[in-house]
Amino acid sequence: WGDVGLHGSNQIQTPNIDLLASNGIILNNYYVSPLCSPSRSALMTGYHPIHTGFQHSVIHNAQPWGLPLKFKILPQYLKPLGYETHIVGKWHLGFFKKDYLPTNRGFDSHFGFWSGHTDYYDRKSSHNGFDLRHNERHAMLPVYKDEYLTDILTNKSIDIIIRNSQTSEKPFFLYLAHNAVHAGLKKHSLQAPHKYVKRFHGVKNERRRIFCAMVSALDDSVGHIFAALHRTDALNNTIFIFSTDNGGATGGTGGWSIDNSIGSNWPLRGSKYTLFEGGIRGFSFIWSPLLKRQYESNHLMHIQDWLPTIYSAIGGHLKDLGPIDGIDMWSTLQDNTESRRESLLHNIDPVW
Repeated sequence: WGDVGLHGSNQIQTPNIDLLASNGIILNNYYVSPLCSPSRSALMTGYHPIHTGFQHSVIHNAQPWGLPLKFKILPQYLKPLGYETHIVGKWHLGFFKKDYLPTNRGFDSHFGFWSGHTDYYDRKSSHNGFDLRHNERHAMLPVYKDEYLTDILTNKSIDIIIRNSQTSEKPFFLYLAHNAVHAGLKKHSLQAPHKYVKRFHGVKNERRRIFCAMVSALDDSVGHIFAALHRTDALNNTIFIFSTDNGGATGGTGGWSIDNSIGSNWPLRGSKYTLFEGGIRGFSFIWSPLLKRQYESNHLMHIQDWLPTIYSAIGGHLKDLGPIDGIDMWSTLQDNTESRRESLLHNIDPVW
């Protein structure tokens, strides 16, 4: 929450995020889960994590489970409407059987990683396993040697945007799930190119300085993606959504130091893993020329609401979605009218 310029950060400048958000709708009352897999399950299914089995924790690499196959996910709803569907970056919804892979759940392509996070340079996940994939195959490491992961995922996304403009008449859905700004896996797990670190020479704490650089690289990614959409004349019919998946990992708040990070949720209390506002109140915005106005929204909203909101915005019939927990917010956002969401369950966890 506190690591974007829009929220008054005195260390990190995020000009691309700030500009897009300020010319769209800033979601000031928007919530996510306190961990990544639960939030992703809600985003993809429209169901609260208590209904998908994600109410407790994330999927660890050796665990034989994933998002249950009985749940239809966002790209599977988009395919009948004529969409190409692509995911770039993090999956983290299960890979213990092929049926659980993104390319078997509605995505035409996947370039990225299956696990929860990975090193920004050597692509290793936990237990030294290599995790960079092109669909179901390993993406060969030498091709990307010394290239920063945030840049790799950005360039792959731009390739998809350009290829779609040149070879396809179909609309497309692109889900870009960056590793940034999650810490990597090594002892010195905060990683960023020197050109970004130099931008923050005034930040005295070295770990915080590198973290600021990671955020700055992410902000540049947003700018490059937007520029690619502009170059290919796609912007006039684009809905651009930005969302965090959990609150910032602050490196020890509440006893949790597992992420080895140094984010800020100021002035919110708490961090990732907690149900305090710092763990679940997310930074998000939506930009589109299809929206009628720009404003700061205080409508209560949850990450599970994106599926019905997107489906409604592109002309889908909500009855197709079944008894999901998510609420269609499209008309509310368009017209700044009263929201149908009056309450929100954060979680029910029988273990923690």
